[in-house]
Amino acid sequence: MRGTYIFEKDDKKGLVSPNGEVLIPTKYDQILINTDSKIAEVWRDNNLGYYSLSLNKEIVPTQFDYTNYHGLGGGFPPIG
Repeated sequence: MRGTYIFEKDDKKGLVSPNGEVLIPTKYDQILINTDSKIAEVWRDNNLGYYSLSLNKEIVPTQFDYTNYHGLGGGFPPIG
């Protein structure tokens, strides 16, 4: 999302809006965001999951090695 930025606290990353609102809590090792999507790819303990910025929650738990999600219309990612 435009205008947001990733911040770090205690070696974990989170996402904050321009006005300081925490969009993703600081509990992830890595966060990848498509600027056109409201879904962030999140990594914790070498496991992948997805976080919905519009729902403000993890929609796919960080327990997978990989997924086949490629930004298909902002829907839910198929996992493999």
